[in-house]
Amino acid sequence: MKDSTAAMLVSFSLFVFPSKNPLSYIRKSEEIDEKEPTKKKEIRPSPALLPWKTAQSRLAWDVVLLLGAGFALARACEVSF
Repeated sequence: MKDSTAAMLVSFSLFVFPSKNPLSYIRKSEEIDEKEPTKKKEIRPSPALLPWKTAQSRLAWDVVLLLGAGFALARACEVSF
């Protein structure tokens, strides 16, 4: 394993882990709605720490591709000599 593996794991986990404690939804889902006592409250899961739409709009993709291409070119030069 290299440093890039740890970096990819951390960045991937931002898209997976929820932004709030998921166990709080279990407790809240058991509560009864005050307006309609026969119904339970509708609880939605929290979004991820980093939603994909935010990553798409705010990340400088041109810089990421430029750096990736530079690293790939450098590695190709190392291997070929």
